[in-house]
Amino acid sequence: MTKINNSDKEELVKIMGELLEPHIPALSDAFQRFGQWVENISQKHSALINNLSTIDWSAVNKRLEEMPNRSRKAMEIASRQGWFFNWEGSLQIVLTLIDNIESAGEDQIQIDEILKQHYLQYLDSYTAQLGANHPERQTAIKAAVSAHKDLGVQGYYLSIPVFLAQADGLFSEICQTSMAMSKPRNRQTNGVKGLDWVKAKIGDDAQAKDLLSPLFVLHELDLLKSEGIRNAEFEQTGVLFNALNRHQVLHGEVSDYGSEINSLKAFSFLAFVGLHLPTILASAETKQG
Repeated sequence: MTKINNSDKEELVKIMGELLEPHIPALSDAFQRFGQWVENISQKHSALINNLSTIDWSAVNKRLEEMPNRSRKAMEIASRQGWFFNWEGSLQIVLTLIDNIESAGEDQIQIDEILKQHYLQYLDSYTAQLGANHPERQTAIKAAVSAHKDLGVQGYYLSIPVFLAQADGLFSEICQTSMAMSKPRNRQTNGVKGLDWVKAKIGDDAQAKDLLSPLFVLHELDLLKSEGIRNAEFEQTGVLFNALNRHQVLHGEVSDYGSEINSLKAFSFLAFVGLHLPTILASAETKQG
C-alpha cells in the first residue's frame, strides 16, 4: 500500500477546504436546524417521558400475566349468556372488554349491552378477518353480515343460521373431525367430538386452556344444549327454554329466533371459532417447538 507523505496530506486538506468552503453556511444552518429539532422534540415529549418514568412497570407486567386467567373468567361469564369473544383486537380492546365483563358480573342486561356494542363496533373488522383467513367461506359470511346490517329483523332470520352453520363447518375443518360439534357416540366422553383433537393439540398449555375455556363446556352451554337437557331443565324449573340454540335453529325446531342480539351472539361464536381458535392453536404449537 502506498504511504501518503506529509506534503500530500497538506495538499489534500487544502483541496477539501476549498471544496467545502462554499457550503459551510448551509452546513452550519443545517446543523443549527437539527439541533433546534432535537430540542423541540425533547420539549414536546418531555411530559410523556416523565409519565413513562413514573409507571409501575412491575404492576403492568403483572396485569399482563393475569390476562389469560382473567380472560377465562370473563369468557365463562359471557358464554353463560350466549356470548363469545376473542383476542384478535388490540391489547387495549381485549383488556377493556375483560374489565367491563368483570364489572357487569352475571347481570345479563349489562353483558348483552357490553358485547352488543363491542360486536357492532368491530363487526366489519372481524368480517374482513374471517374472509381473509377463510376465503372459501367469504361469500356466505359476507352475505349473512349484509343481511344482519341491511334487512332489519328479517335479516336476522337469514344471518343467524348462516353464522351458526359456518361456525359448525369451520370447527370441523379446523379440528379435522367430522361433525365436530356433535356429541361423541361414546357417552362416557365429555364435550363435543372436536374437543379431543383440540386437547391433543394444546397439550398441557395452561394459557391455551384458559383462552379456549368455552370449548371445554360447549356441550353444557345454551348454544349447544341437547334436547334431553333442555327438557330435563324445564321439568325441574318450569321455565321454558328460549335461548339461542344451534340445534333448534338449524333443524327448524323454532321460528322465533330472529333478533339483533341473537344474530350478534351467533356471529360472536363464528368469530371465536374462525379467528380465535386458530390463533390460540398456532400459539400453542409454537411454544411446543
